[in-house]
Amino acid sequence: MKYKVKDANVKKPDSGKPHLSYDRLFSLFEISKEITRIDDSKRLLHDILQAAITHIEAERGMIILVDQTGNHYQSVASESFAKDKETFSSSIVARTLEQKKTLMSTDLKSDAMFKDAESVKSLNILSFICIPLMISGIDNPVGTLYVDQRIYVKNFTEEDKIFLESFANLAATAINNVSHLEQLLNENLQLRMEVGKKYEFPEIVGKSKTMQKIMQDIKRIMNDNSTVLLVGESGSGKEVVAKTIHYSGNRRNKPFLAINCGALPETLLEAELFGSVRGAFTGALDKKGLFQA
Repeated sequence: MKYKVKDANVKKPDSGKPHLSYDRLFSLFEISKEITRIDDSKRLLHDILQAAITHIEAERGMIILVDQTGNHYQSVASESFAKDKETFSSSIVARTLEQKKTLMSTDLKSDAMFKDAESVKSLNILSFICIPLMISGIDNPVGTLYVDQRIYVKNFTEEDKIFLESFANLAATAINNVSHLEQLLNENLQLRMEVGKKYEFPEIVGKSKTMQKIMQDIKRIMNDNSTVLLVGESGSGKEVVAKTIHYSGNRRNKPFLAINCGALPETLLEAELFGSVRGAFTGALDKKGLFQA
């Protein structure tokens, strides 16, 4: 995802406080459209960093996510960061998380708050902006959006700060949404695995020659593209065998569709099996049949 940097002149309203120019407001709108379409966390974090660095012309950027205790960092660096053991100032990040507000310095060498911090001196950081990532309903930040300069001094402006704060709100929401989506997908996969385990061969009880033959037949046909007819009295285990064939073979990640033909009248059974189109009969809707599904 590439972004074009536009010239933005800071305009001041009557209050004397800087606000975002039209170009930067439009940039936020465009960025929000892009990041809300992304459903992969790795790509999302990369695009967020690229946008942040590009739009304020920072040298480096990083998203530092934290666990629920706030004590363990999970940092995600852009290509602008070297692969050092520690590539950001832990002092700056820790204070941002603690105070839950944006910290900014345009000249760290004369900044009494941070100039003596070991990480600042060892990394030769000249200026920075660090913004907490806050999510509605959660008291503590889930991380920080961090940008800095090490090679040349750039005077970050108040508009840069306002832009990144607005951007960070969008980013935090997008990160949270994708995190929940991935969690749901993982839970769904886990449930599928649990269902599959339920219908593994150990669920078929029996040691007789007849049951042993049934298990051998299952192994032989479970990956075959053939039609299987199971017959037997009610309660003999036809559905258990059917699900065992399904969840043991190469169809395990696809849906298992079942229908009780005996419980449906003939007129509805045809529509259930073969589908229907709107208007074919009274009350008919466009619907896939089970065979097609």
